[in-house]
Amino acid sequence: MPDNLPKGNPVPEDVLRRLYIVQKKSLAEIADSLHISVHKVTYWKWKYKIASRSISEAVYLKYNSAGDPFSIKTDLDPEEIKLKFLALGLYWGEGTKSGCHGIKISNTDPILLKHFQNFLIKIFGIDPAKIHYYLQIFRDANSDDAKKYWARHLNISEGTILVSSPLPSLGKGTYRRINLFGVMTMCFFNTKLRNLLFNELNALGFTGGYSVRVEAKKMIK
Repeated sequence: MPDNLPKGNPVPEDVLRRLYIVQKKSLAEIADSLHISVHKVTYWKWKYKIASRSISEAVYLKYNSAGDPFSIKTDLDPEEIKLKFLALGLYWGEGTKSGCHGIKISNTDPILLKHFQNFLIKIFGIDPAKIHYYLQIFRDANSDDAKKYWARHLNISEGTILVSSPLPSLGKGTYRRINLFGVMTMCFFNTKLRNLLFNELNALGFTGGYSVRVEAKKMIK
């Protein structure tokens, strides 16, 4: 069926459901593609009792109009399965679990963060260029040396690392030694993928009684 409709004709239900539910188009986009008014699209959506999207889903689609910026791999080999469960455990232990609009993990150990970085890229199919890096250093640390250290271990450009204003040193001995190069935070901002990650943790029983909003299932219908 052509996109444009004769004036005065109803919008076929299958067409409207395909455009709104399957292709995730907005009402304005549907009106434009069918060469009709938004009012008419709204009327037939109501007539066919097509449920509206949640606010969170509408916002997500607005900022990800080209589709999800990730592609989760499901057919994993034994090494990838090991990496996946390692990363889930790392996130539950070290990741930010509230007040964050994405996946965020911090640590002083570059090996730990390298494993999680590999997980984001290999299992979640994230473009490495879309992973953000924030480095918190202390006053007795050298900023340039710290950036070189993390860039080398994570195989990233020094230019991708944002460095915060130095904080006062909080200790001596072991504490000072492990914080010599600061605390690195790795982030991928995507609420849908964050919720999918929490679905994985919930399925494994990791979260226990921890309360978290999980809306990803609704967003991928």
